[in-house]
Amino acid sequence: NIEAESWLVKDEETYLKLLKKKLIEEAEEVEKAITESEVIAELADVMEVLQAIVTAYKLSLADLEKARQDK
Repeated sequence: NIEAESWLVKDEETYLKLLKKKLIEEAEEVEKAITESEVIAELADVMEVLQAIVTAYKLSLADLEKARQDK
């Protein structure tokens, strides 16, 4: 659980770097997934990391959705 692990990192900048690295790692797992269930599981991991990043930046998923729509 990402939130549970956050207490291990005392430096916020380091925590954010680790989260971004984890996001890339999880996206690579999506790329490797073959079956629908594997894709779903890996996308769920991506969403968990994304939510942790959103929370760390004190944003909301609505902020992301607005940015997506504005593109």
